[in-house]
Amino acid sequence: MSAKLLWKARYGVGLEQIDEQHQMFFRMLNAMDDMAAKGDLRRPAVLPILHSLNDYAFYHFACEEEYLQRYRYPHFALHRKKHDRFRSRIAAFLQDAESPEADIPSLAPRIFTYAREWLLHHILVEDKKCEPFFRKGNELPLGLRGP
Repeated sequence: MSAKLLWKARYGVGLEQIDEQHQMFFRMLNAMDDMAAKGDLRRPAVLPILHSLNDYAFYHFACEEEYLQRYRYPHFALHRKKHDRFRSRIAAFLQDAESPEADIPSLAPRIFTYAREWLLHHILVEDKKCEPFFRKGNELPLGLRGP
């Protein structure tokens, strides 16, 4: 499928919890890549990872959005819409994959490629716009920092 995602400093957004969550996405996508490399794109192998990706996206985005609101990110609504589009797309992919007629070996690489490209773009472009707000939040007293 693709090259492994390796965490680099340039992916950091100034908030340790968010960076750790992004690294978890990298691990999930690398696990998907490993499955494809082994040729193990059977439904029982793919569906649990897709469910995990879907569930983790909801968890991560809720956490990130809470920070953005708390730190008064001025483009919060637009940022959340981008999260919503990803959630919707992954949910639709998951629904397709759960269909008994689904061709998992052809669908899985499309899902993995979409998620990988979206995540890298989102971190390097959209989340980087939030970095000054995350860094400023690190300077707040502990009780005001966020989740």
